[in-house]
Amino acid sequence: MTRPQVIPNGMDHTEWALAALDGYRLDMETRMHLAIGLFNYVRGVAVGIEPELRAEQDTGMTDEEWMDSRQPAFHAVVGPSRYPHLAGAVRTDLDITLDSTFEFGLARLLDGYATFLKLA
Repeated sequence: MTRPQVIPNGMDHTEWALAALDGYRLDMETRMHLAIGLFNYVRGVAVGIEPELRAEQDTGMTDEEWMDSRQPAFHAVVGPSRYPHLAGAVRTDLDITLDSTFEFGLARLLDGYATFLKLA
């Protein structure tokens, strides 16, 4: 995170994250890395929300409807000889959404933080 903005909600979030790490034997640089890492993950996923909403508005199709409409093209291009793993994914009924991707990734990030803090 470069050139952080001086905005109240941003300061509130950073203060909350630093307070959550209080009580661990961590120097301030490590605490800031953890807080910024969490912020960057959330912001990184959030970047996809506005374009998805705009695409839904522009096409009149939900993300799921759009994916369903593209299945024939995916099946035509993703052959098992060149893309065996991706072909398996395309031919499986997956429920991967922006929300599920966010929740899964956040849980893994926090799992990693928990492991790190146990070692601190």
